[in-house]
Amino acid sequence: MAKEEKRKKINIFPEYHLIVTEGTKTEPNYFEAIKLRINEKYKNRISLEIRGDGNNTVGLFEDAKRIVESNQRQFSFRHVWIVYDTDDFPKDKIDSVPELCKKNSTSD
Repeated sequence: MAKEEKRKKINIFPEYHLIVTEGTKTEPNYFEAIKLRINEKYKNRISLEIRGDGNNTVGLFEDAKRIVESNQRQFSFRHVWIVYDTDDFPKDKIDSVPELCKKNSTSD
């Protein structure tokens, strides 16, 4: 039997990722360019959903959480990223987001 016949086919399901950004134009454009590069190399294996939210740090977290919880598709997001500029917000708002993420994470 040929080597090719002995190999089992493995279905690789795509990974879904969510990126929610503070910016509504620059950051989404940047991540869309990354998405195109990823799709060139890993066709149908990685899916990025990008949202330019225009919100503050905690607001971005809340929006990302709402998007994840209201996801009606048959997949879940493997990773969720929140992207914001730390120069634009008070320290307490910046410092609270990692803790919120940690408390709400489903991974270790």
